Amino acid sequence: MVGTIGVLMHAPYRPLRKGGRSIVDIQNQQFGLSVEEPTYPFYYSNYDGILGLTNPTPNAQGSYSLLHQMMNGWIVNVNTQQSVLKLILGGIDPQMYIGEITWAPVTDQAYWQIGIEDEGCQGIVDTGTFLLTIPQQYLTDFLQTVNAANYGSYRVDCNNVQNMPTIIFFINGSQFPLPPSAYPTYVSSSTGQPLWILGDVFLKEYYSIFDMKNKRVGLAPSA
Repeated sequence: MVGTIGVLMHAPYRPLRKGGRSIVDIQNQQFGLSVEEPTYPFYYSNYDGILGLTNPTPNAQGSYSLLHQMMNGWIVNVNTQQSVLKLILGGIDPQMYIGEITWAPVTDQAYWQIGIEDEGCQGIVDTGTFLLTIPQQYLTDFLQTVNAANYGSYRVDCNNVQNMPTIIFFINGSQFPLPPSAYPTYVSSSTGQPLWILGDVFLKEYYSIFDMKNKRVGLAPSA
């Protein structure tokens, strides 16, 4: 299973080279080859594969990610830029954020999980989640606060967005407000330990740094 979508995977080992040259030469890199998958959403997707940037912990087969292997084999320093969006591997661009960077230590290396200073909450900083995931124990109060109506799924009046509250996350001594214009969608998480998923709804407001070497996440307001 990948996420919540059933996919049958085969995991062979192959040598990988960048651009057909030996600039990046990685031997015995395991990757997942999808041999059976549902039509939706893959048939309508424009991508050919997924290159994960997850924390460098081994998977169930004991293999590390390609990025982790690249970090061990060469200096990663590649920029990919389109419009105002930028992905930097191996560096920080001070022109892309405002003020100081707040660093939060990773509390669970299975994810980019950090502490949120509210009753012992934990949050996963996840670029692969476009929603803001709210823990079950906070969801009812949140739905009441934004006057969400239940039509099989909860909906809010878009004309009333400006009157909805700003959500403020306290992370390692700093405040990270999320205005109502930024969270038009949300979903509950499983019960148990309070766990937020700070997906793209949150990350589009903040410059985010994933520091594998020092096991921490950096956040600062986007420029």
